[in-house]
Amino acid sequence: MDLHVDSQLAAVERSVSSLERDGQPARAVTLARSYATTVEDLWDAVTTADRIA
Repeated sequence: MDLHVDSQLAAVERSVSSLERDGQPARAVTLARSYATTVEDLWDAVTTADRIA
């Protein structure tokens, strides 16, 4: 597999937000990535052992 780490990292959207949990201040970190595939194929890719490897 030819993996280009820099382009993979650049493709991820990141955000940090402040919130409250159980009455205490907290932070939520969100990472999002878009893939040019169907929902079914993406789900299969992240839940099938042969495809995760």
